[in-house]
Amino acid sequence: MLGWLLGKTDKQKEEQEVQKEYSFSDLEAKEILIEIKSNYGLDYSKQEFITMKKLERFAKLHNLFSFKELQEEIKKEHTLYEKLINMLTVGETYFYRELGQIEHLAEVLQNKKSLNILSAPCSSGEEVYSILLYLQSKKLLSNAIKIKGIDINSDALGKAREGVYSERSTSQLPHEIRQQYFTKKENAYKLDEHFKQYVEFHRANVFELREGIDKYDIILSRNMLIYFDEEKKKKVIEKFKTLLKEDGLLCLGHADISFIPDGFTKENARSNIYKLL
Repeated sequence: MLGWLLGKTDKQKEEQEVQKEYSFSDLEAKEILIEIKSNYGLDYSKQEFITMKKLERFAKLHNLFSFKELQEEIKKEHTLYEKLINMLTVGETYFYRELGQIEHLAEVLQNKKSLNILSAPCSSGEEVYSILLYLQSKKLLSNAIKIKGIDINSDALGKAREGVYSERSTSQLPHEIRQQYFTKKENAYKLDEHFKQYVEFHRANVFELREGIDKYDIILSRNMLIYFDEEKKKKVIEKFKTLLKEDGLLCLGHADISFIPDGFTKENARSNIYKLL
């Protein structure tokens, strides 16, 4: 009799779980987006509908039935919050993107004994390694070059450290460079380990960067400002000014801004490169 009752209780529980329905409130979703903006500066107000759909898919994937449940879980479980940020910040990039900037940086290098570069955000590393590959092709790569890449997407950073890329990601590279400095494994291309000695990757928020003893000759920050509101854009620009050396260069993406950042002058007419005044 007891066994029958226990069995019935388990069955009732199962039925209750099956009957549980999803309930996704826009207001609760906005609370999550406000928190993300507060923590990382990311503003999804212009892509609110699409972002909410992404949040909904993420919640369902993790068996959460409302944004309220999602909010409670990411507060308790840092790993889940990290996964959510990874999902929202994933972006497509590829080698030799905005090649004009890289060509100009190579010209700058010829007049410097050392070059300290910050890539923020660095995504999965294509931008960082593109610089090194181009310098190598021009016989300008040396131990005097150091590049630090930061990003808040831990999945992208893992890929950057591994240095393995898809056919599509490497498709813009000259054939001879891909053939000489990559090893093909099935449908992927692994970068020569030699290039990793010049770089280091860290999970970090750009707003958390602190001015150190060593400042940067160049900061690359392509297509990040589009995710910030005007206040956060200005804050980031001010942050970069404190991190750059005198006459340091700031490289922005074509989608970032349509004006010259305060405190900078246009350095290169072909691309969005600005010199600190």
